[in-house]
Amino acid sequence: MGIIRKIAAIILIGTSLNASAQFDYQRNGAGMHRQILNFVLDTDSDTNEFQPWITGYTAIVKSLINSDTDLLASTDFSVLIKELKKHETDNEFYYLCLADLYLMRSFAAFSSNYNLTAASSYMLALQNMNKTTGWKRNRYSMLQLVLDAQLYNTFPTLAKNLTPQQRIAEFCRLQRDIENDATPPNTFKTESALLAIFLLPSLGDDGTSLLDIYRNSPYIETNGNAATALVAAQALMHHGQAAEAARLLNKSLQNGHFDKCNMFNLLMGNTLSNLLNDSCQIFLTQYIKRQTNNADIGYAKLKLAWHCFLKGDTLRTKMLCNEIKRSPAVTSDDRQAQYECTLLPYWDTTLLRARLLFDAGNYTDCEQLLLKNRDNIKSYSAVQLNEYAYRMGRACHKNGKTDLAKHFYSIAANPNLADVVYYPCYSLYYLGAISLAEGNTEAASSYFKQCLKTNSPIYKESIHRKAKLAGEGK
Repeated sequence: MGIIRKIAAIILIGTSLNASAQFDYQRNGAGMHRQILNFVLDTDSDTNEFQPWITGYTAIVKSLINSDTDLLASTDFSVLIKELKKHETDNEFYYLCLADLYLMRSFAAFSSNYNLTAASSYMLALQNMNKTTGWKRNRYSMLQLVLDAQLYNTFPTLAKNLTPQQRIAEFCRLQRDIENDATPPNTFKTESALLAIFLLPSLGDDGTSLLDIYRNSPYIETNGNAATALVAAQALMHHGQAAEAARLLNKSLQNGHFDKCNMFNLLMGNTLSNLLNDSCQIFLTQYIKRQTNNADIGYAKLKLAWHCFLKGDTLRTKMLCNEIKRSPAVTSDDRQAQYECTLLPYWDTTLLRARLLFDAGNYTDCEQLLLKNRDNIKSYSAVQLNEYAYRMGRACHKNGKTDLAKHFYSIAANPNLADVVYYPCYSLYYLGAISLAEGNTEAASSYFKQCLKTNSPIYKESIHRKAKLAGEGK
């Protein structure tokens, strides 16, 4: 009997330890989570109750950094949810993982236009996250705001009725609350800052909130963390901070991040291209060579074509443009590349240099280059003149010369060219934005309405949405 009691005691203790260890994040989940945020994406060897969540999380990260929609579509989140439910418990980390998987399924369904599946998964995520408290609830609310923005267009009754500014403010408040809370593990604090930088543009942020988080969050470990370095560099480059992005990317190169994620090569090539640095071709070529799917291949080739054009290599420029036009457009940047190649007969070295200087955030250099070469406009075509006026408008606008900006935007707002280039439509939007900033709401409303009536061969949906929201005071 003594031996039986001892065996029973061991079984009971073992069962008790198992129950208490279940969904122990620090013990079983933190290491794998940390690896994913550093782009170590092979986690299948360590199987425990967190594995279904880690598998889904990995698929989402892989699909995002590689623009691989096929991977997202092929991941069966329903199976992962069933696997996770085998470990059902009242632990809040269980509900966090389950809610995450439902959100992942919702995101994947949205990406494939399965809106009913997306909406039902979203509601199931909400039910499970309601069983959590504190920072876990705040973290979910951040993700909810982003999905709300998508739901608002298809299922408005399921979404919060908020303006883009309200969503951004609430999103940033939630991120700060998680960051200032003493209870979340640091990996989740890093994740919340990363999510903020990555997702704020989808909410309509102009870069202000995004760059503020990048520069002020103590959990943006850009020196050692691959994911935050990539996202931060993207944010900097897209908001006219190319020199700072290049410095950050050089650190990532030294830390071996480029071997973990091919997207670093594209980002470095793009950043150096905007800085008119010849080394851009090394990284763009490396991206094209290493990319395992067609995502952003066209865009990388466009940046190479621009480099070749500025170097006077017209033969290779034409060859690259022909390849781009024949290749599938996987991403929105690929579609931009195809569009830009249709305008090859209008490419001009001064206009292209000015565009790259502007994209790098060198607004004064852009304006001075255009002014220095203003005599060239005598030989420009109507399309080239339109681009010159638009680039001058943008440079003057950024340099605070609003009267000059309005002058050049008014010239660029030529409706006769709206089917060929996007400058007329965008110029009308910026005229509205300036009028709004000056307090002239009547003029602003008129410009926004004109923008909505003006065609654009590319970016039409995004610029019309911006004009509509601005016209409604949102």
